[in-house]
Amino acid sequence: MSIQWDNSGPVKGRTWIDLVRPASGESVKLICIGEQIEGLWLHWIDGKTIPCTGEDEGCPYHRGDREGELRWKGYFAAVRAIGTPIVYGEVTEEAWKCSPLLVNLSQQRALRGVRVTLFRKRGGPRRPVIVVMEHHDEVVGRADLLPKCPDVRRAVSVLWGAQPSTNGHQHKKAESES
Repeated sequence: MSIQWDNSGPVKGRTWIDLVRPASGESVKLICIGEQIEGLWLHWIDGKTIPCTGEDEGCPYHRGDREGELRWKGYFAAVRAIGTPIVYGEVTEEAWKCSPLLVNLSQQRALRGVRVTLFRKRGGPRRPVIVVMEHHDEVVGRADLLPKCPDVRRAVSVLWGAQPSTNGHQHKKAESES
């Protein structure tokens, strides 16, 4: 086995994001700094998730022997506490379906300042994530205490190695970043 060494560093212009996912049996408390959750569809292929580019874009995973199960995931910008660095929370389709308040607030673009606890039941990393929400009195109504929300779609696109598309729901694989 050989190792691929590269001393040139990461691709220029590409950054990394701090994605928060609770481990089995753990919880993570966050304060939303954006107004809504940004969702996308992913294919589950060979034990990995791959962003869907949509059937109208000729997604190679919608047909043939490479067809994969579609899964939805949502992402939001948050902080762990006032004055801490920005992180990104991930919400699974199961958590979304079980959280009518989350859905309602996201659709109303009213998540900013809401405290969210992400919890994963014991039993392994594939267990569903549960979302518990509560308003945080010290933050709600005091948007000036929270940092400006970054472009969540752009950040998540970095995570998946893609460029955000202009139509709002599909992602195109990055050609090459220089």
